[in-house]
Amino acid sequence: MMRTDREFALEYGLTVSQKMLFAIGATVVRQASIEQSLAHLIILMLRLDSDAGFALTVGMSYRVLLSTLDSLLLMRIDRQSPEYKKIRELMGALNSFEQFRDQIAHSMWGHAHDFNPGAGTRVRFGKSVPFEQASLHQIQKELSVAADTSSKLTIFVRKLIGNPVPTIGPKGA
Repeated sequence: MMRTDREFALEYGLTVSQKMLFAIGATVVRQASIEQSLAHLIILMLRLDSDAGFALTVGMSYRVLLSTLDSLLLMRIDRQSPEYKKIRELMGALNSFEQFRDQIAHSMWGHAHDFNPGAGTRVRFGKSVPFEQASLHQIQKELSVAADTSSKLTIFVRKLIGNPVPTIGPKGA
């Protein structure tokens, strides 16, 4: 017999829908992917082999990864250049997602007030308005923007350092 959405969550003592559980998990996984991309860019910029590079970056927090990449980029480009301004814009968008991820990951979750499986209630301790509705649509939108921004930053930095992202498909296409 197949479990329902509600049975799955209740089996683990949770009162949020499987769709919301998936969205919360996807948010955390996306942030880890962004951090991996930042580490990879640092490794490329330092011209390290993967083992040495990942040994160097494995203990770095998101903020340290971003700061390190920023410092390495400033060794190659001027702070006033249009390229650097574009990079800072992309990094700012990634910072916004990281803050969103923190809110998602560090909240207590429950079902939406109307038991809508596409929404959930987020409890924010210590806030003047402790309960906040969050929608699956909102999380999906943030995930999409973060994925797009991370890809743009990777492509932009790799072109800047002369290590463009390989293209898929026939040559000359």
